[in-house]
Amino acid sequence: RRINNDCQNFIGNRAMYEKVDWICKDCANIFRKDGLLNNCRSNCFYNTEFLWCIDATENTRNKEQLEQWAAILGAGWN
Repeated sequence: RRINNDCQNFIGNRAMYEKVDWICKDCANIFRKDGLLNNCRSNCFYNTEFLWCIDATENTRNKEQLEQWAAILGAGWN
């Protein structure tokens, strides 16, 4: 299991992290594009690949919640 060191608030938010990370894993599994998983996880999910993966995995109904969780996990970004 890979822990995303970019996420400042991973500790205590494992369930939230796993839900957000699942989007990246599912997306990478569907598209099999080199680097997609790492790019989606980069900057604690604060990137365009993560947003694209939300849409690509048909999770747009949860987009606001997923973005909020990513923001919580990455709180402390500079």
